[in-house]
Amino acid sequence: LLAESESKPRRARSGDAPLPAASAPFDLGCSLLGPMEVAVLLQSGLAAVPQGRQVQQNQRMLLELCVSQPPLFQRGVLYELSNNGSSRVLTNHLLALLNYKQDAIRPEARLDVADLLTTALGIQMPRRADFMA
Repeated sequence: LLAESESKPRRARSGDAPLPAASAPFDLGCSLLGPMEVAVLLQSGLAAVPQGRQVQQNQRMLLELCVSQPPLFQRGVLYELSNNGSSRVLTNHLLALLNYKQDAIRPEARLDVADLLTTALGIQMPRRADFMA
């Protein structure tokens, strides 16, 4: 009797709030790192004063991981980078990502971060070279 009552959908009684419709499943990708962890690791790489070879490789791997995940994961990383919704903080982090040094990485292995983020997010990202005289 107990198993039979659990398998039946619950009906709303009069006076109850309507039951929510079945929500769409969240596709957060297949990464062991969540959006919060990726954002924290990106921030720590950007804060490193000597951005040596290892830091640059780690930033590259984190960016590639973020771009390879579904859009909801990418939005989560951006939200975490924004420090809970601050557009100024997000802008600061995005500009730092767009201008991060890649001088310790072979030239053929360097990422075009602006192009990568433009493709992944669907928003045109600026390049510093476009604004320099």
